[in-house]
Amino acid sequence: HIRQTIVWDGGRSYGVHHDLNDVLTVKKGNSAEINVLLIAMLRAAGLEATPVLLSTRSHGKIQKLWPIYTNFDYLIAQVRAGGETFLVDATERQRPLNVLPTRALNHEGLLVKEGTETWIPIAPGGDSQEAVFVTATLTADGSIAGSARKSFSGNSALDARSSLSGKKDDEYVKGLLRTETTGFAQDSFSIENRDSSDRPLDVRMTFNSATAGQVLEDRIFLNPMLFERRMSSPFKLATRTFPVDIPYGSTSTYTITLAIPPGYTVTSVPVEFSTPLPGNGGRYSRSVAVKGDTISLVTRFEITRTYFEPRSYKDLRKVFDESVTREAELIVLTKVPPPPPAPPKGASTPKTRKK
Repeated sequence: HIRQTIVWDGGRSYGVHHDLNDVLTVKKGNSAEINVLLIAMLRAAGLEATPVLLSTRSHGKIQKLWPIYTNFDYLIAQVRAGGETFLVDATERQRPLNVLPTRALNHEGLLVKEGTETWIPIAPGGDSQEAVFVTATLTADGSIAGSARKSFSGNSALDARSSLSGKKDDEYVKGLLRTETTGFAQDSFSIENRDSSDRPLDVRMTFNSATAGQVLEDRIFLNPMLFERRMSSPFKLATRTFPVDIPYGSTSTYTITLAIPPGYTVTSVPVEFSTPLPGNGGRYSRSVAVKGDTISLVTRFEITRTYFEPRSYKDLRKVFDESVTREAELIVLTKVPPPPPAPPKGASTPKTRKK
């Protein structure tokens, strides 16, 4: 009710600056006012709800050695219900119950309650899941057509819904296909669960491109990543003295089933591999299968660890650099030469003379 009724004014605070009745009347408040109002309502409903003070990522890391109020700039709620504990923030309408905003994911928070000082971990609650499924057909002139489904859940669904907000649906789909740089165009599309924040967001589309494959004499070269290729690494520096602190884990999966044109054979495909992130922090992998006139390829990039010390930076950067190189690899198809013409009917076959 609060998420859909009270508008967050963008203010970050650990304190209430206005009477909560006024917040209810004007239907607007800062982050603390909204979440304290939530706590009051939860308590009135008989649930155990407790304020949690924290420092947002842009505000900096909490220094426990100096117990001063300027350590904090944000407040969320801890709720116990049904034998489970939830960390909840009601400031954004499109945010699922168990997904905290990225700004709040700063490792730990302080429970505001009587008794012993209690610090709790601030966990994401839901990872970022993104999956792409493509079925496509390549023709001898290098053009391609097919269908795709892109599914977002967790934090990636929130980011996708934020991108959709205030934008025309067709513009959003063009962005997914990267039409300006890839040459792909959408024929039709649909967006499912757009306003259902607790369900995955699904985008379905049919697409085509006249220039996806490069034809050179009797060969066709095609990048199987189509419009999902990673073009650059986020880690540009050769060395780093600060840790890499990722807000939440993520999993990105790309699956394509590609039909090759008749009269062609597969000469080369990207190789299979599996590369771990440092400290068992995830894995980047690819599997490939060729069966008849169909190629199936699956890439998966999973990040399960969100904090990497500076000593792990080079290895982490190496994996991301490898992802850019790997996703530039091509499928090569070669035209099969036609069989020699059959001899005309009635023609005699020359016999070999024996010596």
